[in-house]
Amino acid sequence: MHADALLLTRATGLRLGELRDLELDCVHEISGHGAWLKVPLGKLASERMVPIDEETLHVVDRIVARRTPGRALPHPRTGRPTEFLLCRRGGARPVRPTGSSTAPRAEVITSRCAISAAQGVGAAL
Repeated sequence: MHADALLLTRATGLRLGELRDLELDCVHEISGHGAWLKVPLGKLASERMVPIDEETLHVVDRIVARRTPGRALPHPRTGRPTEFLLCRRGGARPVRPTGSSTAPRAEVITSRCAISAAQGVGAAL
């Protein structure tokens, strides 16, 4: 799933926080205009819709098929129960990096995703 998360980020230009906050129903079909990804509030404090092609739609479908079903969790901004696209085993959300030294840094998470993606396409590391 890490490789697909990296592919989704690359295809859509998402920031890591936006990727982490994607909801399970983030893909919207707009008649006559194709599929769009609803990107949640992020660094710029605004939602946006990003057009996605068929290949990116298949990436999202693979993530949904592989995700661990979990219970809805309180959304960090609104508090409403929300099912997120990316979940770890047991339904927990991926860790949000904080200032503590024990939390994974965004660079480490990105590197792990890149390594997983490269290995998935047969690249030697």
